[in-house]
Amino acid sequence: MIYETQADLDAALAYWQKVLRLQDWTIKARIVTRKEMPDYWFGWSQVQNNLKTCFIRLIHPEHRDHEDLAPENELDHEQSLVHELLHAHFHNTRPEDGKSLAYELWEQTIDTLATAFVNLKRSGLQPTT
Repeated sequence: MIYETQADLDAALAYWQKVLRLQDWTIKARIVTRKEMPDYWFGWSQVQNNLKTCFIRLIHPEHRDHEDLAPENELDHEQSLVHELLHAHFHNTRPEDGKSLAYELWEQTIDTLATAFVNLKRSGLQPTT
């Protein structure tokens, strides 16, 4: 799913904040160019657990680097949004070394959960809100 407008992204953000029990957080999200997010594939988040704030950037479809990714890695804003929102829950468990095996496993776990939540919604078995 690609969010065509900021209103689409805001509606999805409100839905997923409720599903993931993040309603007491201040979360902002926007779609950005590659220049605004040079080192990340699809999404990026800045989490401050002590303040319960999160800022999320999702890459605009026209700014995705197609040649750097395998064909199975298609852009899906909803998947990326849920992945980045889950970082809020798991931020305090993030391994310090972003190049370690522990970090890779941490990211894979978050991605697996995000995929499961999105697939559950898309199958018609809506997560409870």
